[in-house]
Amino acid sequence: MQHRVAALILATITPPTLAYEAGRFTMQPEQAPPIEAPPELASSKRFGEEGSWWFTIGGLYAHDFDDNTDVNLHGAVSHFLVEDFEVAFELAAFGHFQERDDALGLNPNLVFRWHLLHDEDKDWTFYADAGIGLLFTTDEVPDGGTSVNFTPRFGLGLTGRLGDTDARWLAGLRWHHISNARISGEEENPSRDAPGFYAGLMFPF
Repeated sequence: MQHRVAALILATITPPTLAYEAGRFTMQPEQAPPIEAPPELASSKRFGEEGSWWFTIGGLYAHDFDDNTDVNLHGAVSHFLVEDFEVAFELAAFGHFQERDDALGLNPNLVFRWHLLHDEDKDWTFYADAGIGLLFTTDEVPDGGTSVNFTPRFGLGLTGRLGDTDARWLAGLRWHHISNARISGEEENPSRDAPGFYAGLMFPF
């Protein structure tokens, strides 16, 4: 009697199927399909991963402690050649506010950035970078110079994750230098040196 009750309970849980054993058909409960684990959510890529690409937008402010101020808006595309080392092509639109004539400028740059420290838990990095660019302006920059100049630079900065997104903020301080490397002679090579403060947002793509 107990065996019949157990069989009825099993039959109500899983529908029976026919099986042929020892010359006769028997009813066997159908096995329930295995429960599959839900697929894992795709985790965000690690910042600084080799082969990753990023787009940056930002701005810079530089004042030479005299009567000259340079500001820019810039965009950059960067690629991590190896882990934590990226190369970036940056294009900046400058406004030069000078003692004599103000000017506008366009400044393409090539920048190399090494993220020396990378805190995996809090997801921030400390980096050093260096680069070189050309500056084309609508007037002489600095005053008495030329409208084509070189813009070497080096500096330090930080990046960090922006909330729960994959976007990041970055901020840094760099040597802001403008000169023409004496392409028009010693007398027409005034230079400008100033601390440059900049900040921006980075987005993966």
